[in-house]
Amino acid sequence: MTCIKSKPWAISVILFSDKPSKPMIKGDLNIMMDSYLELHCLSQSHSAPEYYNKLLSLHYIWFLNNTQLTNENKGSLRRRVSRDDKYNQYSCTAKDTLESDRSEPVRINILCKLQSFIQSRIQYLILLIMLCCIRSILF
Repeated sequence: MTCIKSKPWAISVILFSDKPSKPMIKGDLNIMMDSYLELHCLSQSHSAPEYYNKLLSLHYIWFLNNTQLTNENKGSLRRRVSRDDKYNQYSCTAKDTLESDRSEPVRINILCKLQSFIQSRIQYLILLIMLCCIRSILF
């Protein structure tokens, strides 16, 4: 913040030039495989007095494993989740005239669908039955 005083009878001008607050990422981090992840990057601008903040719009930059995602500049990120996303980390920054520090990275927890769980159990049971049949034939 910079204060400019010219003369005692003149109006003082206060200029704010601080970067936005460090963002926090909110959203459900427990996501079912093959569904959609929705994360929200939350930050506040500090480049104007608080009563003007509603007039300012922040732009956001999203990162996946420290690589900037192109065409992702909104406060919300929506992406389809696959098994390959298991170890991915998401982070973001907020920007008005200045860019904020980067948020703490978040990692999603991918949940398996019940159907794949049941299918794997069925395959396991079939294998056990086959082994029992082979054992009974051999012995």
